[in-house]
Amino acid sequence: MYEFKKQLTVGQRGAQLFHERFKTEFKLTRTDGKEGDFIMGKHRLELKTDDRAIGSTENIFIEQYRNTNSYAPGGPWQAKEHGCKYFAYYFWNDNKYFLFNTDKLLKGLPKLIKGKNPIEICNSSYPRLGFIIPFNEIISLTLKCNTTIDELNEFKKRYESNAMKRGYRYFLEFKNKNIA
Repeated sequence: MYEFKKQLTVGQRGAQLFHERFKTEFKLTRTDGKEGDFIMGKHRLELKTDDRAIGSTENIFIEQYRNTNSYAPGGPWQAKEHGCKYFAYYFWNDNKYFLFNTDKLLKGLPKLIKGKNPIEICNSSYPRLGFIIPFNEIISLTLKCNTTIDELNEFKKRYESNAMKRGYRYFLEFKNKNIA
């Protein structure tokens, strides 16, 4: 089960690390996080963080609704609602990010999610809904990212190799189910 408090902590830690690592490059200023996490130059940026090793997945989870009971928008839809020009997805363990122009991402997402089944993530309060988008599909919509498909494939190979060395046979079961 998705644990909101744990994920809130992950998000806060991810925002702290993103700011420390990229404040100069992106001219970042922290906000209160209610309508975007940063000011980047003169525009707002919404950040979503992931604490998994980037090699453990081939996907990004793009949240469409942060609460399906009220259909409150999530992810880039929420970013747009909050006036964020930019949306970023950050794997903080590997310091890898995908930076998007929110409008361009929203324009390109219908093509990427067409035919994909939405994934519901439940917690004790409310369910969220979104889509699993493979790196090799979403990377075409990035404004900037600090990785490549080749590098992502290398992360994956190293992760699988290390997992097999440790005897994590269940890893391959999860991989074959295409779980983000």
